[in-house]
Amino acid sequence: MARLFFVLYSLLISTYTLSLDGHFIIEQNKTDKDWSILDKFNNSFDKNNIVSSELLLIGEKFGIKLRQSDFSLDLVRLTEPKDVRLKAKSHFSELYFFLDSDSAISVSFKNQKADDQFIKCYSFSTFIIGSCEDASITITNSDEKYNILKNDIMKIDGKNEEFRFSYTSNQYNNFSDQIIVYAGISKNSFDWITPIEEIKSGFLFNLTIEGQKLGDLIQRELSRLPQRDSFYIYKVGITSKKDFQLNSFIDFFYELDIVALSSDKYNEINTFQNNNVRFKSGLNMNFNQLDLSFYGILYKNNILGYEDIAFNQRSEHHFDKKFGNLGLKLQYNF
Repeated sequence: MARLFFVLYSLLISTYTLSLDGHFIIEQNKTDKDWSILDKFNNSFDKNNIVSSELLLIGEKFGIKLRQSDFSLDLVRLTEPKDVRLKAKSHFSELYFFLDSDSAISVSFKNQKADDQFIKCYSFSTFIIGSCEDASITITNSDEKYNILKNDIMKIDGKNEEFRFSYTSNQYNNFSDQIIVYAGISKNSFDWITPIEEIKSGFLFNLTIEGQKLGDLIQRELSRLPQRDSFYIYKVGITSKKDFQLNSFIDFFYELDIVALSSDKYNEINTFQNNNVRFKSGLNMNFNQLDLSFYGILYKNNILGYEDIAFNQRSEHHFDKKFGNLGLKLQYNF
């Protein structure tokens, strides 16, 4: 699908180069636990950062949007693994067909791949297995499939693919300049490998830790790792955008997105939240063809439905909490 959009993009470039309008954007938004303006929504949260670039090309009947982004989320925990870093790169393509001057339909595809996470140690109550300084024991396994781990005890990887259909309509009324209605499906795939799962009997399995068998503690923790079977998130949402001109130089803007969510084949531990709300607002300064924007974003249920690569059994219990970040965008219009 991504290759199809690239081919279509190339055709648009070759056919309409001299008559295309559009924009190019460089953008960054981030969150840090030390910012006093944000709630302490997660004791283990450290920082979040998203850097992206976007190209929009608009012809007479067709348009295409290409976006690439780097997503990172850092956690600092009291138990092993103490430092957890999720990094993922995504590629997004959207093809527009204009029905008239004020409306369009579009199809989009996003592919997001996380960097492999290598974990040195894992805590099971007060018992730590791995190769860190605090480890209670180090275990190895001669099976060749574990060679990739080297001195680590676990590797986790994940990816996300999303297909979406949208209808966009320009409104220009007191409440909205633009309305977008969309429906999509997100496929989420995770995998992990660790020799710890081979502990199913014997001395270590029956070792008692604070009144519990280590084997039972291991099975409980492994059940909270991302499921290996793919699961799906279905989305139906509506977005409203509005600009208010404060003077010839500065606009105030807001963007409200409301999405209903449903999971399929997801083995929830607690509760899968069935909705999320994202509110984005800020100031935009215009310098002829160049726009500079400062904004903030607030989420009702963390980033569920927006950065699906971050959602799985390990993180599920954080996604009923609010989240927010601050951003800066530089846009060149042509």
